[in-house]
Amino acid sequence: MNRKEIKEEAKAKYKNNKLNIWIPLLIWGVITTIVSLIAKSAGDVMITSSGDITISRNIYSIIIGMIQSLFIVCYYKYILDFVRTGKFESFKETLTILKDNWIIIILGYILINITVSLGYILLIIPGIILTLGFSMFNYIVADNKAEGTIDGLKKSWQLMKGYKWDYFVFSLSFIGWYFLCVLTLGILFIWVIPYCNTAFAIYYEKLQQTKTLSENN
Repeated sequence: MNRKEIKEEAKAKYKNNKLNIWIPLLIWGVITTIVSLIAKSAGDVMITSSGDITISRNIYSIIIGMIQSLFIVCYYKYILDFVRTGKFESFKETLTILKDNWIIIILGYILINITVSLGYILLIIPGIILTLGFSMFNYIVADNKAEGTIDGLKKSWQLMKGYKWDYFVFSLSFIGWYFLCVLTLGILFIWVIPYCNTAFAIYYEKLQQTKTLSENN
């Protein structure tokens, strides 16, 4: 995978589309804040009535994580459509992906978190390998290519076979930008987030094309 080529393509695509890429994220930020406040209030009630702080906080985290996983898949579909067509669908249209896939997404979120957590508990390296192996699951579901949760996980693992290290290096190549964002008190995120989201979607698209070519040859 040509990382430089992917990044240049990402810069060219998002150059005049930062606002379109940001709008769903801003809306999601508002929704997440509201849900977080409601969930935290419910958690506080549980803590007060039962005294069991650990369980209530864990439930709160799981609920937020599940809701976030649903949004992530919709957002990935939104970005993938842009990468492929150069146009943005209404984000409302991308929500249709949830109709037949919401159970797949939630179960995937649960299974990935369990397996990856076990990997990190046993040794750090297995956790990293599992994280990379399942990293394309949400893209695959967003692409409507998962016939079920296990099928989506298998397809992600197969897609990343031979590309885990490459994707790991590709992901690390953005660290410098993240440091600069911190130094600018987050202002640079206005530029970096659309860039990174577009670049990762292009990586998935290129990886799909590369795998298809290798299978046909």
